Amino acid sequence: MATHRIETDVLVVGGGIAAVFAACKAREYGVDVMLVDKAHLGRSGCTALASGVNHFFQPGDDEDVWIRGESNPQTNHRLFKENLMRTYEVQKFLERAGVKFVMDGGKVLRVGGARLAVPHSSMMAEGGPQMGLALRAETLRQGVRVINRVMITGLLTSDGKLPTQGRVVGAVGFHARTGESYVFRAKAVIMCTGPYGIPYHRAETTYVTRSMPIDASGEGIHAMWEAGAVLGKMEIGIKSPSPIEFDCAPALEMLTALGGHTIWVNRLGHRFLTEEFRKKDFGRSAVASAILKEYLEGRGPVGINVSHLRPDERRLLKQVVPIVVGNFESAGYDLARDTVPYSVGVPAGKGVSGAGARINERGETSIAALYAAGNCSDGAYICLGQTLYVCGLTGWWAGESAAKWVRTEMKMPEVSADQVALYEQRYSEPRSVKDPLAFEEVRDQVAEIQLGLTPTLNARNLGAALDRLDSVIEEKLPKLGASDPRRLARVNAIKVSLPIMRLVLQIMEHRKESRGNLIRDDHPFTDNDEWLVHTVIQRATERESRLWDIPVPEDWWILRPPKGKFLHPYFQETGK
Repeated sequence: MATHRIETDVLVVGGGIAAVFAACKAREYGVDVMLVDKAHLGRSGCTALASGVNHFFQPGDDEDVWIRGESNPQTNHRLFKENLMRTYEVQKFLERAGVKFVMDGGKVLRVGGARLAVPHSSMMAEGGPQMGLALRAETLRQGVRVINRVMITGLLTSDGKLPTQGRVVGAVGFHARTGESYVFRAKAVIMCTGPYGIPYHRAETTYVTRSMPIDASGEGIHAMWEAGAVLGKMEIGIKSPSPIEFDCAPALEMLTALGGHTIWVNRLGHRFLTEEFRKKDFGRSAVASAILKEYLEGRGPVGINVSHLRPDERRLLKQVVPIVVGNFESAGYDLARDTVPYSVGVPAGKGVSGAGARINERGETSIAALYAAGNCSDGAYICLGQTLYVCGLTGWWAGESAAKWVRTEMKMPEVSADQVALYEQRYSEPRSVKDPLAFEEVRDQVAEIQLGLTPTLNARNLGAALDRLDSVIEEKLPKLGASDPRRLARVNAIKVSLPIMRLVLQIMEHRKESRGNLIRDDHPFTDNDEWLVHTVIQRATERESRLWDIPVPEDWWILRPPKGKFLHPYFQETGK
């Protein structure tokens, strides 16, 4: 098996908007940058499948409206306010890169959305696919070296240990088409690998177990956890509403921008969410709770129906989210008439709001020379929903910081040959397993574990899920086999995602309250007395992790959250 050995100042892992911003911003400082994507830059990850809108603050907007709409008791209001104008610069970067937007009188047209009713979102004129290719072209124009189809499976450390007491010095991976080994030596590494998920999941009906993109596995989160980075925002709860039949984005921002909350229709044809609901609590978690209520009370299936939109509005929807509408139409749905079934996701399904390395406003993790951005990080808690602008913004932070770091580093760091050999042996193991288990068997067992956590969490089902997951990790993962590099990529993806799923369940079990998408029937209150904390976790030794709570700093708040306990909207709606 051939081994490719490559050196670079800054290694960026990932191929979405966070990775592009990180790579391009680092290049502005004149350092050598290598971007490695496990799929194909411009066509992979969440960015190319984006729901067609980008939030940005424009000079003249009301800062208070933005802060109220995007902030949360657990987020850093002051950091968000400090970066409001940078969201405008993120938008301008996209325009300069050649991303096409819907215009009105020579200006970018903005619409409201699921979270903020005021106009704040630009609409892509050809959706996520065109944006992905424009960002790819900009990355190459900036002189970033790019390698596609290489899946990074681990980080190299200065002391050769996992977890490390030193710094990060590179990474190891393999080519998902040839199986060849790649060893990268770097002065700094930026992880931008996107959200955690269970890869290549099966389809369900009442609950959605599949996630978009279908190959999301959290391999970057696993690599950072294994190296000893502190992880945050891992209590990811239930995935937001998504179409049952399709592996595409839900397009909730664009759908809500055009149709309001009245887009939601149950089996009886009743539009069960009104604009009054929006005034009460219009976050995605509240929408998910209302949808779940309809299913549990026998009024499912639930879906979106935009027959009340004007023809020109439906044409605009197709223009901005072509993948989503194209999927619907190819399956025979007529958006002028039909309801497309949606449902909520299973717990521990996908880190839709960002989950991963705990970072600061410079994109720094707890390990020297390791940076993170986008949805494999906690986003520095700048807000809870890490959409395109947050991913771009955190990539900007990480790219600038990593470039400044490497300009002080004169020598290329050494790597441990033993650590390289460990990674190469580990990721290639499935190719030599005798009488192997099929990937699909293990994947389906994981789906059953997740379905056992519905409709609500509690100590009993969380404990059972952890026991069942431990059994799968210990007994089944070592028996997974792969006959070719494509299957090898799938097997490695699930082998790194399940340990992260275990961390997610541990933190869900630890947090004894209901907040956002985390809904526990044994702790139905959102508790601002005991749980205004961030729960973080870190690999302490080869076999043990350390979990602890960090109080939300009071100087973060512009809008001080009320003290006390409040019944979660789910229990208010269901009366349970």
